[in-house]
Parts: sequence; C-alpha cells; structure tokens
Amino acid sequence: LVEEDGKVVAHWPIIVWSDAELVLEPGDNLRLDDANGVFLFNAGLLRADGATVAGLGNGNARQEKFRPFITTALTGGMQVSGTHFSNLGFDGYSAMEGVSLIGGAIFPSKIRSYVVGSVFDNAGTLTFRNARDLVLQGNTFRAMTGPAVELNHVERARIASNLISGTRTSHGISLKGGTSEATIGSNIVIDNAGSGIFAANGTRVLTIEGNLLAANRGGGIGLVRSVCADLEGNTVFRNGQSGVKLRQTSSVTISGNDLVGNDGMAVSVIQQPISGDLAIRSNVFDGNKSGLFGAAIRSVALTGNDFSGQMPILFDGELARFV
Repeated sequence: LVEEDGKVVAHWPIIVWSDAELVLEPGDNLRLDDANGVFLFNAGLLRADGATVAGLGNGNARQEKFRPFITTALTGGMQVSGTHFSNLGFDGYSAMEGVSLIGGAIFPSKIRSYVVGSVFDNAGTLTFRNARDLVLQGNTFRAMTGPAVELNHVERARIASNLISGTRTSHGISLKGGTSEATIGSNIVIDNAGSGIFAANGTRVLTIEGNLLAANRGGGIGLVRSVCADLEGNTVFRNGQSGVKLRQTSSVTISGNDLVGNDGMAVSVIQQPISGDLAIRSNVFDGNKSGLFGAAIRSVALTGNDFSGQMPILFDGELARFV
C-alpha cells in the first residue's frame, strides 16, 4: 500500500484471512490499481464506515475488461455503512462482478452482514450468494452493470429505501436460486435496462410493498417459477413491458397497487399452476396497453379493482371473453 495524493493506493491484491479484520474508517480513501490486476479478497470481516473504495480506472493491458473487485467468501462477513464504491466489476466473471459476498453452502458465515447508507457508482453488481439475514437499506445505486442488487440462495433479507437507477444491461433487483423470505419495500427503482424487480427459479415467500417502479425498459415486477408472493401498495408506472408479469407462479396476492401507463399489460398471467390461486384486489388500472392478460390460467379472483381509466382493453388473452 502506497500513499499518493491523500489516497492509499494498492498495487498488489489485498487478502484478509479468516481470523483477520480490515477496517476502513471515515475519510479513508482506498484505490485499487487496475493495471496490476488488484482486487480485495476477504475471508474474515470487512468493515467500512464513511470510506471510499474505488478502482483507479487506469486500465489493464493484458485483460481489457478487467476492473478491480471486492469478494467476501468462505465464512467471511461484510459490514458497510456510509461508504462510496466506484469503478469496480470484472464483467462476466462470477463473484468478480463488483462487490460480492459468497457464503459457504454447508458452513455459512456466522457474521451478520449489512450494507446501509452507501453509494455504488459504476460498481458492477452487489451480489449475495448462500447468505442469510441481510439488510440492504438506504443505499444509492447508479449506472451499475446490472443487476444492481442480486440475491442468490439467500434466506431472510430486507431491501428497503434504496434508490436504484440506470443499470446498463439487466434488472434493478434480481432474486433467484431459491431465495426466500425477502422483503423489498419503499425502494425507488427507475430507468433500468431490465425489469425493476425480477424473481425466478424457486424464490418463495416474497413481500414487495410500497415501491416506485418506473420507466424500466423491461417490466415493473416479474415473477417466474416463484411461490407465495404479496405485491402491495406499489406504484408501477410507464415501464417498457408489463407492469406485473407472472409466469408459472403460484399463490400471489396483488393488492392496492397503481398500475399506470405501462407499454404492455398491467398484469400478465401465463402458465398458472393448478394450485396457483391469484387474488387481484383494490388496484388501479389506468392507461396500460391492456388491463389483465391471461394465457393458460387456472384461478383468478378479482375484487374491488378500478378499471375506469383502462378503456378500451380491460381483459385480454383467455380473459377477453369475460369483458
């Protein structure tokens, strides 16, 4: 580590072993040298409070796509608050795509990890895999490669009061790999390349409430092969595809949402499982390409919805005959 112009520059990779701790305090400014292939690998505890961590942005002659990354693995933990991350992410390489925590599938970390009040600028993806009891709150994500936040096989997580905008290739928030008991609330997710929130591949017991999902080039909320989800009190506005899209997803309640001006359907239901009851109640449908679309549906219950602004296409697909 070399001090240069008030910054601490790492010209060699930084390794934190399982019985060690790296602490970045307020005012610390750590820069990782792209040209020398520098990264930070943490198997112990990474604590950052009010610090700055960034790639130098000076390029790598041998690997054009290389950018520094931060990976916490094995039984390591990450506790971050008020810290600014930028110019990170080795695009296309799992666990190197920005800032990540990759827990052990058999022996997960016993350290409680959280990221609060921090800023991620052009920092790849914030990834958590094989983790539990996470808190991601009050953060700002700008111009991430995408998805900005990804949870893969995570048990119990709260993603709240974050601002996520401008992902370049993917969703704002992505959940997959059997992630369960996740609450996504009071986030602003706007102008991303994919969907605002996307959950797939066995995700279950999800609560998505009070979010603003607007101007995403994909849909507002997409659920694929998921079970037990409650979508309540969200504003889903002018997204490039459907406001809410459900495919092979069962036991879902959509209530008290404003579904307004989306380029596709307000709600799309495709390949609904036999046991996949869907309750749609007290929502506002206004100015979408169509209101409720169904294909291979089983059971849909509608109660107290306002379709007054949805003319002329209220129902579409298999549901058109009920108009």
